[in-house]
Amino acid sequence: MVDKMNKRMLKCVVLGMTVFCSLAVQSMEQCRVNYPVVLTHHWGMKALCQSAPDEACDRLVPAKYCQQWQWDEEGQDQDCLSWRVPDNELDLPPRNYNVFEPSLQRDVSGYYRYFSQDIVQRLSQDCGNHVFIADNPAFSSSLVRAQSLRNTVLQALDSTGADKVIVIGMSQGSQDARLLTQLTVDNGELITSDAAIKPANVAMMASKVAAVVSIVGENKGSWSASVFLNTMYVQRYASRDWQWQDYKHNMIWQLGKHKLMPGLWQNEEYEYVLSENQLKAQTEADIFQQFLASNLVLTKKYMTGEAYSWVNWEQSWDELQRAAGLKDRNWLIELPLLQEQMNSVAYYSYAAKVHGWNKDWGQSRFIAGLVELLEGKHDGYATVESQSLQNEQHVKTMSGSRHGSGYHHMFFSGRNDQLYGPLASEQERGLYRGSSADFYQQVMINLVIAGF
Repeated sequence: MVDKMNKRMLKCVVLGMTVFCSLAVQSMEQCRVNYPVVLTHHWGMKALCQSAPDEACDRLVPAKYCQQWQWDEEGQDQDCLSWRVPDNELDLPPRNYNVFEPSLQRDVSGYYRYFSQDIVQRLSQDCGNHVFIADNPAFSSSLVRAQSLRNTVLQALDSTGADKVIVIGMSQGSQDARLLTQLTVDNGELITSDAAIKPANVAMMASKVAAVVSIVGENKGSWSASVFLNTMYVQRYASRDWQWQDYKHNMIWQLGKHKLMPGLWQNEEYEYVLSENQLKAQTEADIFQQFLASNLVLTKKYMTGEAYSWVNWEQSWDELQRAAGLKDRNWLIELPLLQEQMNSVAYYSYAAKVHGWNKDWGQSRFIAGLVELLEGKHDGYATVESQSLQNEQHVKTMSGSRHGSGYHHMFFSGRNDQLYGPLASEQERGLYRGSSADFYQQVMINLVIAGF
């Protein structure tokens, strides 16, 4: 890296731009940390556009994703006929191929990337960091995702020769990163607080992590996951014998599963599998179980032991846990606070909140407003309180002007800054002003200042 910087300086001197290049090198040093950076992502994935042509997609989806434009019949406007990620972004997760198991495949070319190219380039090319991006199962429990994340962390260590990494988790990626520290290095086994026998001299993944940065993480649960399970639970009124595990008669699942299936891995026989770590063919019942688990682990009930007062499914909690394959499991068993406090990993959190609601976010303004009234400010998915770790670990809450939209949860994926972030005049002032890529650069600067 030093040689690369020296060559860049020499080139600038030859061009007579020494001052400008010196500033560029200084800027790089300010956001280049001493460890590889591993990014781990949010729950689910989102199609660029469900169908085309579609006026809403033409208006909201960044134009770079359109592969074919056509004038409408009146010749007044252009419609996009095909949406797809550009070739130069296909290697960003979610990928069509599995880095760790070549036999797995899928086609997610028509889906947003977990982290935008702008964010990745800012951290890698502009700041000079070694950046690795996890491609965890999008609809799975935190344990399944953490075990997949372990593969990416070990890849980063092997590729760079470093002894530790910095893990930046956005949304559910925060839980993935935190749970990662409780896995063994050798085989990814979860060592929980209720383990009958504590292994001696077993290397833990916590020893491979210098810091965990939680960005809009659902560290005390996501209200949106609770709302979704509420909606699913209401179906019991339409069926006398309704049960959580009955996917065949679950109307929400049957209507929406086609949106989920493209994101699942398939083997060479076109059978669905869970991940590169679990290659057993999955039935629809298995897939539904993981989908339930992916929502359950994001609830306040699972993360803290207490549900929101307005949930109506808590009375069937035991049944829900069994249906999700998580009987007698909760976050406090999987990762007790004391173990996090003693594992030598540094933890930092960043939160966000919205003010004015944007209908184009695709969520219910009424429900979002009601949740704010009952539970406090949130970012469209989780309350500010939920996103924040302990006071000494919390760095910043992104808010902006109270007269603007504030910062939506998905702003921090870089998917569409204009849609999910405030207008320029309503952004945060000072260090945190700017784009999602600017935000991540400031996170890196903060880490450098903290000694990383």
